[in-house]
Amino acid sequence: KFMHALLTYIVLLLSLLMFVVKREHKICLLIIDILCFNGVGLPVLGNILSPFFCFFISEMFHFKQYYALIKNTNLKIPLIILFLGMIILVIHSPHIVGLKGLFYFFLSQFVRKYGVFFLVFIACLGLKNQKSIIYTTFGCLMVLTAFGFLNLITKHAIYIDWVLAGVDADSVFGNAGAEFTYSDRFRVQSMYANPFDYGYACLMLFLYYWYLLKEKLIKKNIFYVAAICSLFGVFACGCRTLLACLIIGILIFAIFGYNLKSKFKLALSGVFVLFAVALIMPENFNKQVDFLTSAFTDDQTVSGSSLSMRQTQTAAVMFYIQNDMAFGRGYDFFLEDLGWGGGRKTAVDSDLQGLEGIYLNFLLERGIVGLVLYALFWISLIWICFRIAKRTKDKTTLAFNYSVIACYLAFANMTGELSSVPITLSFIGLSSAWCSRGVSTKKITNHVAV
Repeated sequence: KFMHALLTYIVLLLSLLMFVVKREHKICLLIIDILCFNGVGLPVLGNILSPFFCFFISEMFHFKQYYALIKNTNLKIPLIILFLGMIILVIHSPHIVGLKGLFYFFLSQFVRKYGVFFLVFIACLGLKNQKSIIYTTFGCLMVLTAFGFLNLITKHAIYIDWVLAGVDADSVFGNAGAEFTYSDRFRVQSMYANPFDYGYACLMLFLYYWYLLKEKLIKKNIFYVAAICSLFGVFACGCRTLLACLIIGILIFAIFGYNLKSKFKLALSGVFVLFAVALIMPENFNKQVDFLTSAFTDDQTVSGSSLSMRQTQTAAVMFYIQNDMAFGRGYDFFLEDLGWGGGRKTAVDSDLQGLEGIYLNFLLERGIVGLVLYALFWISLIWICFRIAKRTKDKTTLAFNYSVIACYLAFANMTGELSSVPITLSFIGLSSAWCSRGVSTKKITNHVAV
């Protein structure tokens, strides 16, 4: 109880500091909250006093800058797509009721998720260096790794016990520590209720520090330490999807960030490292390969998601939306109507446990229209990243952004979004702003314009 209270006070402090520190330090506070305090909420006014909402409110003091940039650049395209999708979803969602419902919906979908890119990008445009952010992410990675090793050695997720103190054990994540620690396949959670979130955060940090090394913002020894800690999290979380995402991220970064000769060398080195790490894992190499490939087969000897599970869930989703193909069944249909918001004890359809893939969730709740708008949102972000990198001639930033987006899309559509959106869009916004460092606001409109 004491540690749970301490964590809530720290989160409250992060929130309040948003109104008094410099903008670059606000990004540091946001990163700390994303990496180390995921799932820690306040008992009173938890949504209003959350670091995300306080960051959003504090940034509204710079509304003129936001208005000018969005009005005069292609930033308005993904923003319009985002708001159009949100408006359509509100109209077709019976569970969004009144101003309070609209507020929580806006907070959940914009402030804490897809709006993070715009907030971080514009807040970081005047960034002169990344030292404070580099120190913050490195410190967070060390803390994550420390708790990860403690979790691995003791087979006990002590931090999760602190976070979930007093939470109903039958709720979705109420028994998260015991479920993943003592299940048939042990997974390291570190500071996350879901070990997949831990692995994904480590994957993003690995790509970020590779990007920093390529940009010559850090020394090699810092990168080596960060890479070891990050890869530990990717492999220890026990998620096959993240192993595939790691390969995808390495290949995308190599293709867009290096010349042709270096690409072959880097690809061979990457394959060697992956196989070497697989060989020193607790199980032998053949079992590791079977473990990875079972996600794409019907092998029932390996627990977790599989092709047959995805086929079953797709059939179930199509059954529920057969009369609402265009717009789906509305926001929170999965949690409220199908009962998964209360965990297994209230669930209506066991076939949809976990709901593998964001595309299935969007089909279920937002229909074909919502899924198309979701795709257009990410396509527009990819285009913006390309335009910024082309105008600034920064292929390293382009390689980083594309690898991050590719990893997110693979992860979200194979496992589900979980907590991947904030950290993904934070790093894309940060790197895109850093790419435009030292450029006046008037010139930035040319960088982002078609």
